[in-house]
Amino acid sequence: MTNCTYGLEDRVNNDGRIGVAACLVDQRNKQWKMVLKKWVRVSDSGKVLQSFLLSGAWSDVVEANGLRDGDNISLWSFRLNGFLFFALDFAGDSINFLE
Repeated sequence: MTNCTYGLEDRVNNDGRIGVAACLVDQRNKQWKMVLKKWVRVSDSGKVLQSFLLSGAWSDVVEANGLRDGDNISLWSFRLNGFLFFALDFAGDSINFLE
């Protein structure tokens, strides 16, 4: 299924933190190499904030899928043969959940 193959040399080191190699797959089965990283930052008030981010060719994913600011997408994660995948689910126009 995958042409997103990684070896140990493909792991990304960011300030001493190594990310987890992953593959993002869109609805047309096009695939991109990505890296899931933990992001830790300190707010102006001194509070430590932790989140996760996908780094890699995100701008290529946006362009290939015609994504625009405000679009509603979901990312589903799964493992196949021990490898992490994210499946992009794009519903089209953005949804205003406040209406």
